[in-house]
Amino acid sequence: MSNPNEVRDFIWVEPHHGDYVMLSRAAGMLALHAAAASMRRNTPGFIPDERLGSDTTLLALELVLSGLWRRVEGGYDIADAWERRVR
Repeated sequence: MSNPNEVRDFIWVEPHHGDYVMLSRAAGMLALHAAAASMRRNTPGFIPDERLGSDTTLLALELVLSGLWRRVEGGYDIADAWERRVR
């Protein structure tokens, strides 16, 4: 992954040990900022629909398809945070 000619619009994420998914840089930034915002709002791991604008719809879908987020009533759960709450 250290090829200097590599396209920097995508990043590799390791949501589970040994499993990697490729995300657009924009989706990665949305995931990071949404996780931080969920902590600030005392709703760890939950991103309400009203906090996401229409310009983030495709990025949210990308995060769902990658397995990092789950669609739930009223918004999205960060998958790893959801798994920790269930256990």
